[in-house]
Amino acid sequence: MARNNQIKIADQELIFQNYEKHKLEAELIIAKEELKRAKDHQKECIQELEELMFITQKLRQPINQIIGLSILLTDSCYTQEDLKKIIDMIGKSAQSLDNFSRELTTFTQRKKLE
Repeated sequence: MARNNQIKIADQELIFQNYEKHKLEAELIIAKEELKRAKDHQKECIQELEELMFITQKLRQPINQIIGLSILLTDSCYTQEDLKKIIDMIGKSAQSLDNFSRELTTFTQRKKLE
């Protein structure tokens, strides 16, 4: 009789351990899925940051051009033709800034929709 009780207790312990094993397996599967989602989100964030860095570089170029041209304008030894070229370059840089602001607006709106 004592042997039967020991076997029953051992069976119950095995059943409990098997239950715990399955429970832990399910938790592990959930954790693995959460980790995958976190990694995917991280990749998306990195991609967005790379896009933003590219856009920022596009912003810096016309700003630097305008700054350089404004420094050139401090010298008063320019012909009318030279001044027209400088003003044209400033206009092109301003147009680049306008294009950038439109791209940035589109980028921002797209991110809001995601």
